[in-house]
Amino acid sequence: MVSRDQKIRTPPTIAEKACRELDFYAITSGGRRSQEVEGFLDKYIESPAANAIKSILKDKFPPPPQIRREISMFVAFQALRGHDFRRATQHLVDSMHEAIQSRLSQMQRPDAPSTPTLITNPESSIPIKLADKPSPQEIKLESILAMIKIAPGLANIISARKWFVFDHAEACLLTSDAPVVYWSAPTAERDYGYSLATSDYIALPLDTRHSLVMAYESQADEQVLSFGVSKGPELARGINALVAANASRWILHHPDIRPLDGLVLPPKEPPLHIG
Repeated sequence: MVSRDQKIRTPPTIAEKACRELDFYAITSGGRRSQEVEGFLDKYIESPAANAIKSILKDKFPPPPQIRREISMFVAFQALRGHDFRRATQHLVDSMHEAIQSRLSQMQRPDAPSTPTLITNPESSIPIKLADKPSPQEIKLESILAMIKIAPGLANIISARKWFVFDHAEACLLTSDAPVVYWSAPTAERDYGYSLATSDYIALPLDTRHSLVMAYESQADEQVLSFGVSKGPELARGINALVAANASRWILHHPDIRPLDGLVLPPKEPPLHIG
């Protein structure tokens, strides 16, 4: 494990312990801590995806619909489940809170009409006091609920792409705590921006030798593309640069390879900017 700024390198660890963070998805309610979200992710997202990835690397590619769905769900949840998405949620909620507070301050000037400080959520009978800033626990819950709500639709978009497995000929790939990356060829013709849904390509390292690349548009049939020792590692360097730059806190690689050598990462950008 190597820190995103490449200043910290930990002793080798096993994959099951790498980047493990206690209670990251724990929800506290009524004084009790629940691990149901972690259990849900393990049972319905991670375990099925682990078996599905093994199957496409072994003999099932292009994948049948169920395998494709399991991997698509994993990619979608992986893109939404980490620190970056939670920070984006925090930033969004803070920005909305500040905007509401500013509006309330304007409305509550001496020369402004009297305005109540309570509203009712249309989906609930619970009053919401606009002056209260959400707590860290509420931000955590909001990000988890958003992840669960958004991921299935995003998985449908991912599944509809053209899929390719790249065989890079040798062990040369790294991964990170945010391994799902996307990129597009620079062009002025597409004016709707680039995202996981609209980018030209999505990529995910599957192991040290294979990556899954999902194309927005492609005339080629879905297949495993095997590259030689000259082309395979070269393509891996591009994917490694994206995955390492996208890391939230940690970059990971097998101790027998050195995929970070010569790799200079740009400063970490904030996950979301408003204003």
